[in-house]
Amino acid sequence: MSKSFFAAITRVTPVKNAPGFQPGTLRIGQAAANQFKFGSPFFVPLIQEDTVRAIIAISLGLELQSGSENDVRATEVKLRDRFLQVLFDHASLGGFQGDFTSTRNLLILKTRLLDSAQQSVGTHIIDVFITDIARQKV
Repeated sequence: MSKSFFAAITRVTPVKNAPGFQPGTLRIGQAAANQFKFGSPFFVPLIQEDTVRAIIAISLGLELQSGSENDVRATEVKLRDRFLQVLFDHASLGGFQGDFTSTRNLLILKTRLLDSAQQSVGTHIIDVFITDIARQKV
């Protein structure tokens, strides 16, 4: 599906006098200023018997508290390092084997990534987004 399809779905404007309407409040679809996407994907080798059997390519983004974008950009290299360690650990525990995109499995991974980000950079990171994930056999 196209990017504009999802943009159309998420752009919701409250109707005046509707329950919960407050002028000037943040509406769904306006949060882009509080998000950060890493410029390149993370690559994780899947090793069995000392041989690389597959590669995971995963793209990640972050939801941030307002005003913390510059702090996160300044620590991008540190975050990439920490995220790679979490991804390597997840791979060595078998997290990318079998049904690696199950809700339970991805929730475990996202929780570990968020914990790592908050420990290394701070609690102004609210959530981790997995925007793309693929496994390629080699």
